[in-house]
Amino acid sequence: MFKTGLAFHKANKINQAIHAYQQAIKADNKHADAWYYLGLAHVRIERYGDAVQCFLQTTQLKPDNPDVWFNLAEARGRTRQWDGAIAAYREVLRIKSDDAEAYFGIGFVHSQTGRHSDAATAYEKAVTIKPNYPEALFNLSVTYSGLGQADRAWATQRQLQKFDARAAADLSERLQKMKSPTPRPQ
Repeated sequence: MFKTGLAFHKANKINQAIHAYQQAIKADNKHADAWYYLGLAHVRIERYGDAVQCFLQTTQLKPDNPDVWFNLAEARGRTRQWDGAIAAYREVLRIKSDDAEAYFGIGFVHSQTGRHSDAATAYEKAVTIKPNYPEALFNLSVTYSGLGQADRAWATQRQLQKFDARAAADLSERLQKMKSPTPRPQ
């Protein structure tokens, strides 16, 4: 049934895929891939709470798979389980310490919960690992601006300009609306 579920999933027949994955799990409750893909199917139809449960089950069966932990973190974020999301992102980093997307996720969660200094630290780590990461550069610049660090915000905006001119222009407009003083020319 698992392969049938994959076929339905690929054909975007998500409800049929869910049913097939559930049947595969009924036949073998320790079928890690069936649990994982069932979680992905739930994400696809925005049933994030169900996805969390599936990914939690998968982590018990595949505790060293960073993709499982990452998807758990993302689903927890969608359900505003902020502390759980950070814990899952940290599991990704335990397995794969250079995962820029996990650091980005941690930064995002911190920004959502008002921990802007921690958000900046996480975004900085993401950019250190992946210097051409436009989303991390954008969020880092906005975070710097929110922390009153206009010079750093604009320096990050200039760095973003090298990789994504459109995002850099959007960021420039946003920084101006946030009233981040434009740095003097050097």
